[in-house]
Amino acid sequence: MSAAIGFESELKRRFQEIFRMKNTTFDMPGESQEQETLFIQVQESNPKISPKKEIYFVKGTGIVFAEVEKMPAGYLAKAIQKAPHELTKDFSFHKVDQSQETFRNIVRRSFDFVFLYSRQYDPNQGELTSVEIGEGTYNG
Repeated sequence: MSAAIGFESELKRRFQEIFRMKNTTFDMPGESQEQETLFIQVQESNPKISPKKEIYFVKGTGIVFAEVEKMPAGYLAKAIQKAPHELTKDFSFHKVDQSQETFRNIVRRSFDFVFLYSRQYDPNQGELTSVEIGEGTYNG
């Protein structure tokens, strides 16, 4: 698993739990503006890698399209406030519940975030002793 995939999967998992959205994606919203899907747009992910740890400072925006009745003003802010601290502790949320009516009773709600992601980094620095090729193993 690459480092980028690590922070992306953790970001997606946490947003699903914080906002109680089963549909969460890094894809861009299409013309259909799929409803009740959290679109995550990462603008920056600055890595810092040391011999034992990797840290990412991730900046982005979350966007949701929904019917006004299903996502009233304040919905996203309340979800953040109600979420357990262990889910939100590495985040800073800004401009939460920005809203823009898009079509009749469908609204676009969004928030900006900063996410500090870190994990142990310990690449294998041993010697290469064998290589798996198909069904066999080559020992050099």
